[in-house]
Amino acid sequence: MALALASDYIYQALRMCGQLRPGYQSNTELMTDGLTQWQMMYDGFNAERTMQYHEPDYVFPITGPGHGTTGNGQTFFGTGYQIGPTASDFVATRPPAINRINLYQTSSGAQPTRLPMAQISMDQWMNIAIIGITAINVATVFAYDPQWPNAVIWVWPPLNGNSLEIFTWGELTPPANLSDAYSAPPGYQDVVVYRLAQRLYHLCTNDVLVHKVPFGYLCGQAAKAVAKVKAINRPMPKLACDFQVGNRVSSAECSWSLLLTGQPY
Repeated sequence: MALALASDYIYQALRMCGQLRPGYQSNTELMTDGLTQWQMMYDGFNAERTMQYHEPDYVFPITGPGHGTTGNGQTFFGTGYQIGPTASDFVATRPPAINRINLYQTSSGAQPTRLPMAQISMDQWMNIAIIGITAINVATVFAYDPQWPNAVIWVWPPLNGNSLEIFTWGELTPPANLSDAYSAPPGYQDVVVYRLAQRLYHLCTNDVLVHKVPFGYLCGQAAKAVAKVKAINRPMPKLACDFQVGNRVSSAECSWSLLLTGQPY
């Protein structure tokens, strides 16, 4: 049977548990439990980079100061831009994390130019001595503050033009109804069926399940299916070194920190 609808996947998951004989149908309550478990499962997957098979690319124009604030209402002179479903600046899915950001420079001519921005931690962001300088159209660093439901992207120096090109994780979307059509790239059918079977296993009681499949078998099959998908989605490894080369001073500080604090190269 080709898997086309959400109910087809849940049916196969119950078959893997030993819950159903061929051709038999489950009750509506257990099928609904399967749909709920699928939605919870994908919520967990969306917190894992290697469960995502695509990397969305968003370009947001900068038209002025941002509206992002800290938890206690500080705006840092408009250097923070909200991003999320109800954001004041960039309306999009709230990113679990940001892979990279480019300054998308359009003010220099007809051909846009990408200028990679360095990502720093929020601790490093708080180390920048002077935030409220005159806004320009080029920013060099950013920090991601994953607030909820709208996150904040802090940039420095403050921006007054051009755009931000943001690369983030994808998001797996589960079906909302049993009758919804569902499809995914190769490898995800096994993941959905075996992981659902693993989650539904203890909802299939012994009094209605005579030939229950060993739980360890389901866990092993689910782990193998997830490992295949993660191997495909794993980002290309990058080698980076923040140590300065050829200096008289040995330091673990990255270049922008040394520049801001005035320490010698």
